[in-house]
Amino acid sequence: MFHELETDSVFHYYPQGSDLDNAHETDYCVVTKIPGAGQKDLFLFISVRDIGLIAAVDYFTNAENLKSFEKIIHANNKATDYFEACFKIQGLHRNSMNINLIHINRLSPASLFEMNP
Repeated sequence: MFHELETDSVFHYYPQGSDLDNAHETDYCVVTKIPGAGQKDLFLFISVRDIGLIAAVDYFTNAENLKSFEKIIHANNKATDYFEACFKIQGLHRNSMNINLIHINRLSPASLFEMNP
């Protein structure tokens, strides 16, 4: 909900994929794993709304989901541990009901920081 500072007008913003009372939500979350400094890896969780972030963090902190995801990332004998993954999250009243992996891109550590003139 947005309010104008000088008048009494009120504007409502309804995100795409939600109904009038924002009960049903659809969000997309991109999770990226890249190498960081000191032999550490970085995970980036990027989403428009909090339902996507919450669902993705829950997904990656669940041991069974993590095992399933590792099988996908290592399918076809791919050697890399780095990736970009896009998830579609659907839920109700900010609670995720469904999370689906819709795209994964394996990343090569050597190509992440190449500088092209």
